[in-house]
Amino acid sequence: MTRTEKETLIKSLDLKQNAIKILINSFYGAFGNRYFYFHNNEIAQSITLQGQDLIKFSIKAVNHYFMAKWHLDEELHQQLGIAGRQINQIDKEAAIYTDTDSVYICFDYAIQSVEGLSQELDSNQSLEFCLAINRHRLKDYFKQAFTRYAAHFHTDNRQDFELENISRSAIWLAKKKYILKVSYKDNKKEELLAKESLTIKGLEAIQAAYPVWARTHLYKLYEYLLEVGNTLDLEQDLIPRLNAIRDEFEQLPIDQIAFNFSVRVYDDYVKKLVPLQLEKGISIYARAAAYHNHIIKKTGNQKYNYIQSGSKIRFYYAAANEYEFDIFGYAPGSYPEEFAPPMDKQQQFFRMIVEPINKILKAMQYPELTSSLSRSIELVKSRSRKKDFTDEEMYPLYAVHSQTLEYAEIPESCQGFIGNPDAQIPPDLMMIYLQAISQFGLNTVVVPKHELVKYRERIAKKLGITVEDPFALSIEEMQDYVRTNGWTEVMNNQDGGSWLQTDKYERALKQGKEVYSMGVDLVKAYKSASKPKPNKKVEETA
Repeated sequence: MTRTEKETLIKSLDLKQNAIKILINSFYGAFGNRYFYFHNNEIAQSITLQGQDLIKFSIKAVNHYFMAKWHLDEELHQQLGIAGRQINQIDKEAAIYTDTDSVYICFDYAIQSVEGLSQELDSNQSLEFCLAINRHRLKDYFKQAFTRYAAHFHTDNRQDFELENISRSAIWLAKKKYILKVSYKDNKKEELLAKESLTIKGLEAIQAAYPVWARTHLYKLYEYLLEVGNTLDLEQDLIPRLNAIRDEFEQLPIDQIAFNFSVRVYDDYVKKLVPLQLEKGISIYARAAAYHNHIIKKTGNQKYNYIQSGSKIRFYYAAANEYEFDIFGYAPGSYPEEFAPPMDKQQQFFRMIVEPINKILKAMQYPELTSSLSRSIELVKSRSRKKDFTDEEMYPLYAVHSQTLEYAEIPESCQGFIGNPDAQIPPDLMMIYLQAISQFGLNTVVVPKHELVKYRERIAKKLGITVEDPFALSIEEMQDYVRTNGWTEVMNNQDGGSWLQTDKYERALKQGKEVYSMGVDLVKAYKSASKPKPNKKVEETA
């Protein structure tokens, strides 16, 4: 068979298999359609449930091998050249993500389980190691597993799991939202790709709503974040990159930095243009178009056409303007510079570039960035009180380790910048500020004075550990306090004794009552003595 004949046959068989796949996929919809002659909901339901059961079985098969068999598989160890090494049992599930018909496996757990191996292998050698695991073990292991699965249902096995690709690194945000840095795609020679590529699902860099300029920069930022991984330094690496992108952004015309959207439903929500009357529930894009149309009608402008339902628009966030519009939309290529409100470039850049990157940072467990391109600080807030706290209650602020609950007071010079994203930190204070807000690394949480005790007690309960009250007084200090605030000690012991309010104590003695049984412990007495007394209303009389 000639090469041309072979290529023709491959194309023919590929078309045939795709036709069969489409036909099979239509069975679910057909059986679930009540107008179909062979309509049967039970058959339709069984198709989806069987698929779910099969993918769940695949997850179990993957995890069973890596957690229960990998460290004992001496035959494979010999083939991989790691026989005789210390190989520890894996305690993490290797199946880290599943899609409709695929399972993503983390091979890094296997590499890390072999003492010293990760230090010896470079990046490409690690990928080759993963290929070898699949070649010598997983390929046949899955065939055997699915054969047993099929036998359970008294049928022949038609299922096969094949290695489709290997990614050097990946970030998952949610279901159907992820980035892969693909280093290998299935080929007969099992060769790594000469040039790695990104596979992006569900993220802004591939969404048509974002302008080409933004998508290009987001793609490059994704590549960068996948490359540096957990070695990322926000202040030294990422923020300077974003500042450079923002400088470029500031010079571009509005047409290149406005979002692209379609106004799908307009007439049902716009009741009147002058005066402008909008129904509740109107989409942000229809509202932006309504603002455009409102100004045209109000000013009698005939240069620009009205935006209609179904029209495409450019959309941006507006700065302060005479109309008090927070957003604005216009027809592509017809920017109405005569009356369009100015763009809020800080907000637009944040929504277009910073916000998508914040989603990635959150998935990587890094702090998010503010609109002024500074590290966002997680400041614990009161869960019950609504009114503002006084400075005495609020300060000082404390940096707390969210796992060990260690804490340290934040320098006074830095406290005014925390919780104030628009504040510009002086260059000479930047290093002190960064050390203060990240002294416990990614586990740093900033807690105001009034929440420190509650926060540490709440987290300690979740973690199953005990912590001491940072503001707790000694027994001697509490005794002195309650004694000078109207309490009398009626029984002395090592825990601080039993205490009774002095007026009650004197009254009980006069009445001949047993005062020892009336007392409370020192902590209760202290809390009562230190509790603010309510102000009594005094009525003025003429």
